[in-house]
Amino acid sequence: MAAPQKAPRQSSSPVERPNNHRFSKVEILRSLFSLLLIFHFASIFLHAFPWSPFVAKLAPYYLGYINVTGQSQVWAMYKSPFHFDPRFEIEATDTGGNLIKPFGSPADWQPRKLYFIEALFMSNEDFALAFIKYIGGQYVLADSLKGPNEAGEARAPALGLKEIRMRMLKSSAPPHGESRMRLNLDYVLEKEFKVSL
Repeated sequence: MAAPQKAPRQSSSPVERPNNHRFSKVEILRSLFSLLLIFHFASIFLHAFPWSPFVAKLAPYYLGYINVTGQSQVWAMYKSPFHFDPRFEIEATDTGGNLIKPFGSPADWQPRKLYFIEALFMSNEDFALAFIKYIGGQYVLADSLKGPNEAGEARAPALGLKEIRMRMLKSSAPPHGESRMRLNLDYVLEKEFKVSL
């Protein structure tokens, strides 16, 4: 008696692809999206580099994309390496000749206040002068609204401000190689706005 023969096995894969494989639309879209992502991250990576001959050669290929997509940024961390951070002061003289600080001591300014004053120096001069006049008006108003003193007596009329000055001072850093621990930082007047009230 002859042994039963086994039926030939069929392939378990449901679809057999021919050798001349064509890309499907999904695969093409995936590839294009991957290329777009690579270009995007490469552009941001190159844009974060300091300007150099290497970056200058590649800039025409990616800079347009950076500008159109609104990702252009200006890094000013190393813009003035030969200067210490500037100092800002607001001083006023009242009608009695006293020198006062109507905006408080610069050492006590909060970062937002400091950024605001710095922005005034870098922006339009009219904004800075308008702000100085505003300080003058607020100073007198604050004194007049205090009311009577502890004894219940009326306070003396507030002295108005005669002049307000807003200054930016800069100091040069020591030459390369010298110690940074200088005790005498010579701050020199860089810019000043002055208003007589």
